[in-house]
Amino acid sequence: AVVSTQSTGGTKSEITCSVPHNFTHSHLTQLRWIFEGNKVNDEGIGYTKTKEPVLFEICEKDVSIFTIKWKIRFNHTRSTVGSIWCEADYSSGHTIKTPESYIGVLETHITSKVVVITPDSSALVTFETLIPSTTDPLVATTDCFFARFVNSAMSLDKTAYHQRLRDSFHILQRTGNVRKATSKAELFIKECAITYTVFHNDYTQISTVIKVFLLGEMVTARSVISATLGQPVTIQVYFTARNLSEVSVTWERRGWQQSDWTAVSTKLLSYRMLTSDIDQNGVISTTLLIQSLVMSDVADYRVVVLISNQRQTSDTIKITLAETRTDPHIISVFEGSSANISVELVIEQKPITAELIHTERMKATPVALSGYTTPGPFTLSYHMQNVMLSNSGHYKFRVQLDGGGSVTSENIVLKVKQRCRPPVTPVNTIMNKEDIDGSENYEYVVRCKSDDLVFLFDKQTRVVCDTKSGKYTTQNDLTPCTYQKQNI
Repeated sequence: AVVSTQSTGGTKSEITCSVPHNFTHSHLTQLRWIFEGNKVNDEGIGYTKTKEPVLFEICEKDVSIFTIKWKIRFNHTRSTVGSIWCEADYSSGHTIKTPESYIGVLETHITSKVVVITPDSSALVTFETLIPSTTDPLVATTDCFFARFVNSAMSLDKTAYHQRLRDSFHILQRTGNVRKATSKAELFIKECAITYTVFHNDYTQISTVIKVFLLGEMVTARSVISATLGQPVTIQVYFTARNLSEVSVTWERRGWQQSDWTAVSTKLLSYRMLTSDIDQNGVISTTLLIQSLVMSDVADYRVVVLISNQRQTSDTIKITLAETRTDPHIISVFEGSSANISVELVIEQKPITAELIHTERMKATPVALSGYTTPGPFTLSYHMQNVMLSNSGHYKFRVQLDGGGSVTSENIVLKVKQRCRPPVTPVNTIMNKEDIDGSENYEYVVRCKSDDLVFLFDKQTRVVCDTKSGKYTTQNDLTPCTYQKQNI
């Protein structure tokens, strides 16, 4: 029978060999230890089947009248995995071989016991174990509320006595009900553990714990920053890390109508970058200072942080040029008439050019500048004659400022109404055109010329013109008046 002795790697164990001696007609001539079919010499050196040396500790023999007990000690390692037994030679020419003992090892290895993940990157971890063939499957547990693990590859090399299992898995941020931080106050380093446990014989177990850190969570102080030209601008982003030595920060920008991001050069005098120390929650702030805003600085910005060689990118921060604008308003005119579109702007920079933009037609019309003397309010106007239906839509003024900036007004809506063809005045009536309160439409109303006249059709005394279409809302003609009521 094979007797198995199992323990975790590094643990010291011993096996005792017991053989008889002092027979009447025979006596013991030699006693030796055999490991994997190779003799263990007097210095305690044995060899594996592949001739790799293994060191044992040979103890003194315990000799009694009829038996000899001999202990051998060893450390449980991968090299000591195998079969060991005693062989006793007697003067009679007989040899006794003791039952084999199998030396096994419960051993686990993992590529890293501390891993770092970010919201944008995962960590690949490989778990390897050498365990007896009879060992129960692995049990993996986690207390990570922010992380999950996904197996990517598993292999199993199984022999008669042991099995070598290799399991690779990705650790990544959990999605779903995990709330994303929205302010600096909600940022902190998140930490948890994933435990691999191997059970054997219901009483021996070994566990390997992986500590997981979630770093690089980011919060932007402001996602949109409005500024005027010539003024300083501060852009700030907060993120989590364990120490500054594992962090590399790069600011990037993307100009208007550009698709690629480029690094912001802090060698230029117009930019400065500052990085704070880590606070008690593991939060670092990085700040980009624009000394004096020019038109080329009106762009998108973001931060790229390398944390333990893992890349994390912030949300986009947009710098827009401040616009001082009046409230939007609506102008309604009839087709063929004139319209005056105007707006009052308050700006600090001197205006260079101005234009009126028709949004629907994507047409820009130059507008003369007048009335601007010092920083403050001034009025832009554009007079449009003989308005056509195609002129209806949304308009806005855009002013180019000295220094490269611009200011755009709120939308102004121009409604072009259509008149209906005036109806023929019915017999014996007086017809008037009247506005309808609270409506863009108008109506024609008739009344009889004298009191001795009556309407021929009581329900046809008015018609309404729909100014959107230039058509009447009903097809009925206006009623005439008659001296005598007729039955129709």
